[in-house]
Amino acid sequence: MSQSFSEKLTGLRAAGLELDLPFLIALASTHQFTPEEDQTIRRNLIISELMAQNPHLRRHRAEALVKEAQNGRGSQDSAISRTRKEA
Repeated sequence: MSQSFSEKLTGLRAAGLELDLPFLIALASTHQFTPEEDQTIRRNLIISELMAQNPHLRRHRAEALVKEAQNGRGSQDSAISRTRKEA
């Protein structure tokens, strides 16, 4: 099993390495993300885009909308209009 990016960082910090920006960029560019990391990244991209399109949405509500959609309940448009009515 491959290490998550977070686990790699923890190990490098424990080894006393300085994790400056160029090092982090190089590490991230070569890291093979785990399936769980890929899922989290995709989910966060969706949430960020949803919030950019709907500035009134708070993060916790955007997360709930994504979870609803992933569970097959409701569409984004109807969920957003419900949220607008709640605001």
